[in-house]
Amino acid sequence: MLFDKKVWMWGRIENIKSNISVMDNIKDTLIEQCLIILKREDVKNELKQLMKPMIDLILQELYPYIFLSIVFVFISFLLILGIFVLLLRNKILTKSPVAIFK
Repeated sequence: MLFDKKVWMWGRIENIKSNISVMDNIKDTLIEQCLIILKREDVKNELKQLMKPMIDLILQELYPYIFLSIVFVFISFLLILGIFVLLLRNKILTKSPVAIFK
């Protein structure tokens, strides 16, 4: 009786393993077919045409934030440049010209 249960369980496990390998094969072939279809030029062009309105809408919503980011980067650059000029002016006023290059 115990031997029959072990054989039955082993058979079930092997059956499950074979089902999993079949499902992996189906999944792999499905993915391969999708990639083959997506590599075609007409499909690429259709996807581009399909996504263009959505991308334009997203960019339209992001433009103010992109502009603000550029403004903040420019302001930061000017502040850092001003600090650099002040440091150089202070160093030139306190040191002799020969000592600056040492």
